[in-house]
Amino acid sequence: MNPLTLSDARPADSIWTGVGGQATFRRNVDQLRKSTKDLPRLPQINHRDERSTGGKVDDAVYLLPFDVERQLASDIAFLAATEGSRDDVTAVAVEQQIHPPSLILKIAANQGVSAEVQSSIKEIFRLMDICARNGTSYNSEACVKGLLNHVMTMNHARIKARLKPSPAGCQTPYTERLLYMSRRYRSFGDPQQAQIQAKIQALHAQYLKLTQAEDQRTEKECTEEFLHGAYKLSSFGKKMDLLSILTRFDPALDEAELKAVRTVDKLGNYWRICSFLLFRPSRPRNKGVSMRRYS
Repeated sequence: MNPLTLSDARPADSIWTGVGGQATFRRNVDQLRKSTKDLPRLPQINHRDERSTGGKVDDAVYLLPFDVERQLASDIAFLAATEGSRDDVTAVAVEQQIHPPSLILKIAANQGVSAEVQSSIKEIFRLMDICARNGTSYNSEACVKGLLNHVMTMNHARIKARLKPSPAGCQTPYTERLLYMSRRYRSFGDPQQAQIQAKIQALHAQYLKLTQAEDQRTEKECTEEFLHGAYKLSSFGKKMDLLSILTRFDPALDEAELKAVRTVDKLGNYWRICSFLLFRPSRPRNKGVSMRRYS
């Protein structure tokens, strides 16, 4: 698949407009790399490595591993983007404080960070703190669902928009597209394909159940069930993501099919993030790190 075809920005808004196009930019970078023989190197951005020993970060100084810190920043940015379009960008920086061990989250968005979003993020960490104080493990159904309930309320408009068939005017839901894709793979006779198809069928059934909900309580319960199902499907591959697995069967997925896979991944993110927030930061190595303040 040609990576240059995956741009979905309008031509006038593309980041490549000012540099002559993506192909030209890549060609210039390649020429620069060859002419400089990969020198000079990029400056060291992660200064914590200066305090490392043997290539490993000093755990006594930084209690939160870098991969956890990076995932935390990415997940909070995802949750903070409660509304808006593809043109809106939300970014999060995580700053670890040593004395006392704590975190500072800094959130920025090109449309500004509303008071509602700030309050909602603070509530997420309050709920995390309650679960941590009670000694509840990450897979506790009460904690995960409690946090998910808040996240669903916070991102209600975004979740609802992602559940709608796209593009406008198309009545085929994403789950039905995935179902059609999985049926094309029957001829491969791959055991993994059969498992994926079963999960897709279950997710589509959950989607139909959601669309038939007659009251808000039922709709909420069905949405929760659907997000969990999307997470199970998107996290099916231990070493490969769902898109990589599907393209292994059929490398020539069209744009509508790619969109369906990405949408399911994003919907599954809401459940995954709740599990991540309650699990990874509370591992023994990370204990003592708490949310002290937010800006």
